[in-house]
Parts: sequence; structure tokens; C-alpha cells
Amino acid sequence: MAAPDTGLNPPSRPDRWIAVALALASLSVYLLTLTPSLSYMSPDGNELATIPSILGLAHPPGYPLYTWLGKVFTLLPLGDVAFRMNWMSATLAACAVAGLYLVAVWLLPPDGRGRRAAAALSALLLAFGPTFWSQAVITEVYAPNLAAVALSLLLLLRWAHSRRDRDFFFFALAFGLSLGMHLSDLGFAPAFALFVVLTDWRALKRPTWWLAGLAGFGIGAAQYVWVLVRLHTFDPALLLGQIPSGLAGLYAYTLGSFSGLKFAFPLSAIPERVVIYLYLLGQELGWPALAVGVVGLASLLVRRPRAFHLLVGMYLVHLWFFLQYRAFDLEVFYLPAHFLWAVFVAFGVCQILTAVWAVLVRSGNASGAARLAHACLSGLLVISAAVPLLRNWAEADRSQDVAINDFYVNVWEMLPPQAALLTPGGVLGYDAFY
Repeated sequence: MAAPDTGLNPPSRPDRWIAVALALASLSVYLLTLTPSLSYMSPDGNELATIPSILGLAHPPGYPLYTWLGKVFTLLPLGDVAFRMNWMSATLAACAVAGLYLVAVWLLPPDGRGRRAAAALSALLLAFGPTFWSQAVITEVYAPNLAAVALSLLLLLRWAHSRRDRDFFFFALAFGLSLGMHLSDLGFAPAFALFVVLTDWRALKRPTWWLAGLAGFGIGAAQYVWVLVRLHTFDPALLLGQIPSGLAGLYAYTLGSFSGLKFAFPLSAIPERVVIYLYLLGQELGWPALAVGVVGLASLLVRRPRAFHLLVGMYLVHLWFFLQYRAFDLEVFYLPAHFLWAVFVAFGVCQILTAVWAVLVRSGNASGAARLAHACLSGLLVISAAVPLLRNWAEADRSQDVAINDFYVNVWEMLPPQAALLTPGGVLGYDAFY
């Protein structure tokens, strides 16, 4: 049966090769700036570098998928365990960059000029943004989570193109599994549901569609049974006594965790919080990206209204939740919103390049020279991604960050026999435990 005419553009073979090239280019940069072992760049990083190796339980909400993938990476014959976990961040961050390119290619209109250049530029802007880059070179969940978000989006778009129940099963499975990277991904569910209804509401009448969706998501979400299975691995001194018990404890450990951080600001504080977010967005993707992204939103609404509701729905729910989230490292929580804004930027760049070409055509200059000039403009835009690469390199480069390892090497040598070393409790004490 022929695929329904959805207007979506499945990535071609050249697109897939471009995505691979973008992944390899960004991975090369991440590996050159990778942290050699443990780091204090993240309050949770030393815990997350330890837990996968022993298949234990991390701080709430547990991150089962992250732990399992981390265990695989700890088996690599590269450096120490923490270095291998840093490799995992770099590898999955590069996958997120490739995923962003492919999502943009899926959605950009086929008649848009410079589609690939626009998608590549948006992917590289994200790749070399200061916050995303900082998370790609240390052990943390945020860069790997973007890879999971990108995979969920790609599989949802694949289903929208094919309308096959099998493809919906794989989307639902990927979405359920993504919750083991970061539980906040659950907030994308309303936007996903709206997109499904707008794309093929008749699917809701098919029992096989419901079975595929429920089975896929159920299998993915069932990973949180891991929390109850691995209770015995808890060390109360390290987790400050946060040991779940039964279903109520499981809820408190997962969906109910960090209640003091959620919705911590009154509505009157939201305008100030929005200003903070816009500042972080400008720092991450560059200030021109704010205006270009607005152009892209308008283009997305006109050319891809269903995708507009999907991406804007995801964006607004995520933004609303974290605008009211009290955390000192707030910038990392906005990375999924930056990812989505980068897609808007791709639409904006494509719209601008298309408008430039239309001017050339109307003026009678659509000659070979004009085509060459337009191609050069597209290439220059992609090359402009070198600006954040060069600007952020010094700050992002953690290749000489060996402070923790040097400290403990000297501590163990200097302490007299029978001495005790007192360390912080909770996740902050995992450097000594490691």
C-alpha cells in the first residue's frame, strides 16, 4: 500500500549521510574537549559516573535507561569508568545533533531553497552552544536526553508519513523509554496526542492502533520497576535516606520527586523568568536566532500547521514547567526548548533563503551566476556555525580538568594510617565513593 500523502519529506540517502557527517564532526569536537574523568561541572555527575558501573540506583527519579546504557559504555576499554561515561554523553550528544538535522529535513517544505543548509546550520548552532556543549563533555543526563527526544520525534514523524501501527508502536516505545533519560519528557505527551489526532483521528477507532501504542509505551515505562528491584543497592549515607517503599514510595521517588522545586514561583514572577529564559536562549543559539526563530514559527504555521501544533505544544509545556522551576543550574533544563527553537530557526533560515531566491527570479537574475551566489550564501550560513565553535571552545574545553583525581591521589598518599576522611552526604559525596 502506498504511503499517505502527508507533505512530509522522509530524509533521503544524502540527508542521512549529512546527518552522519554532522554527528561525526560534533563528536570529534566533543572528544577533543572531553573531561578525562570525574568533574565538579555537575552536582550529580560523579554519582551518575558511578551508579551505572554497579547497576545501582541514582537519585530521584532514578534514570533507569540512562543507567543501563551507561553500563554498556562502562565496558568499553577506554580510560577509567568516568571517562567512559563522558564518552557516552559525547556520543549521544552527537546523535542529538544528527537527530535535529533529520527532524528539520522531515518538516522543511520540499520547495524551500537551501533546506539542507538551513537544517545543518540549526544543528551546528545547537551542537556548539555553550550549555549543550558543556553537557556533551561531562557525565550528565541532559545531552543524552536530547538524543531520546530527537528519536521520539523522528519515529512520530515516520508514523505520520506511513500511518502504520507498527511505526506507532516504535514511537510509543521510544517515548516510554525516553522517560528513563529524564522524566520531564512526559510533559510532551499532550502535544504528541494532539499531533496524532490532527494527523489521523481515524486511528483512534482502530483497536490495533491502541494496542500498539499502549504496548509500546507500557514496555518503555515499565523500566521504572527497576527502582523497586534494586532497592538493596541504596546506601542511605549517600542518598540521605531517600529509600522508596511500595507503590507510594515509588511515586514519591519518581513523579513526586523534587516537590520543593516545582512551581516554586508566583505568577507575578513569570515575566522576569521569561526574560531570564530569553537571555539563556540568546546565549545558547546566538541573538540573531531569536528573530530568525520567530520568522520560522510563522513559516511553520503556514507550511506545516500540524507540525506547528506539535512543536509549539512541546515547547510551551516544557517552557511553562521550567519557568517555575527553582534550580541553580536552570540553563541545562531548557535544552529541550533550545532544541525545538533550533528547528524554528531552520524554518526561518529556509524562509529567508527562499525569499532571496524569489527576489532574484522576479528581477530576472535567476541565471547560473545567481544560482552560484545563492549556493554560496547557503554555504556561508553553514560556515557561520564556526563562530560559536571558536567563541565557546575555551570555556567548553574540559580536557585538562583533572582536579578531582589529582586531589584524591594526594589525599590517599598524605592521610596517616587509620585516618578518616569526611565528605559531603548525598550525591555530592560520590567523588570519594567513586
